[in-house]
Amino acid sequence: MPTRTKSKTPAQTPVKAKAKTKAIAKAAPITVVALIQAKPGKTTALKRALTAMVAATRTEAGCLNYDLHQDTEDTRNFIFHENWTSEAHLSAHLDSPHLHAFRAQADELLAEPPKMWRAKRVA
Repeated sequence: MPTRTKSKTPAQTPVKAKAKTKAIAKAAPITVVALIQAKPGKTTALKRALTAMVAATRTEAGCLNYDLHQDTEDTRNFIFHENWTSEAHLSAHLDSPHLHAFRAQADELLAEPPKMWRAKRVA
């Protein structure tokens, strides 16, 4: 005699959907937006230094994207838009050798300390 499998009742489905939504929210990537401004006369050197970090960073564990943008009106301004799978991966990135190497040049290149925002997608 064939065995019958239980089908899901409508009442079971929303509970599982809520659990899945919570799991996705916990696993939501960490988004970082960083604004970096070059000292007058240092735009080209800063762009070269920032660009040099991109390839190495994109190979790091947990890096979903690491995109460098340059302001179209004030070309001294650069913006990084990043997404990381976790805070732990972002922390490892912030302690990476190429970021340490960049920080060693920062006083010479930057008009002010970088501004950085961390966020989680809400919609």
